Amino acid sequence: MKHADFIATLDQSPANGPVILAWENSDGATVFASLPRQDVRQMLVDFKEQHLCSFDDQIQQEADLIDLVREYFRQTEDFDQSICTGGMSRHGDGAMPATAEQRRLINRNAIQARQALGEQAEQKGYTPAQLGDMLRRFNRHPYWIAEIVKSVSDARGVRR
Repeated sequence: MKHADFIATLDQSPANGPVILAWENSDGATVFASLPRQDVRQMLVDFKEQHLCSFDDQIQQEADLIDLVREYFRQTEDFDQSICTGGMSRHGDGAMPATAEQRRLINRNAIQARQALGEQAEQKGYTPAQLGDMLRRFNRHPYWIAEIVKSVSDARGVRR
């Protein structure tokens, strides 16, 4: 019996009576069971939550975390472009420092921005591990970084 058949059987049975279930076991024999209606409804809910994979909460959580990480990269790239005189990276991953002082300044800014990002993430209920995972995922996708670099450069009128 398919899941859809099972639901149809449940919905057509008497409103207050038990639900009669029938299915084939591994030997091919038909098995019958009588269960209270509320138990069957709860079984369906449990089955759906465990096996039919509703990712709505996970997708929303991930989208919120991506927004935080994207804003972190946007802020750091904006700062980098305001400080760095070494031009743009030929790999498309942002402004390059020309001096040790510029490198020190952008590193200090990145550390401060990362701490602020950690606080924001914690306030929204994310663990440091979840944030770290998303930062690593973001870094592995150069097109995400390039998209941010382009938007910051365009806003600043920087030629790449």
